[in-house]
Amino acid sequence: MNAPNPQFQLYGEMLAAAWVNWKKDTNAEQTIFGCYTITDDWTFVRGVVQEIETKRPTLHIEFSPRYNGVLEAERIVQILKSIVAQYANIST
Repeated sequence: MNAPNPQFQLYGEMLAAAWVNWKKDTNAEQTIFGCYTITDDWTFVRGVVQEIETKRPTLHIEFSPRYNGVLEAERIVQILKSIVAQYANIST
């Protein structure tokens, strides 16, 4: 999507991913991660979804600082590896 503010699409995608995860693991609280880019800047988002089974689930979000994809590529890779390591047995 080529939109000036990609956050709204990201929120929808995070809610959808939390719902898919909840179907596999019915924990009342689902933690989900996402990111978006605007030009070379990356922003990571951590969301906690509660009450996913209701008509109005809640999504609490935290944003990372913006990281420049050119100047901070190594840090971006470290963050991605850290997120993946939470769900897989790999070292960061």
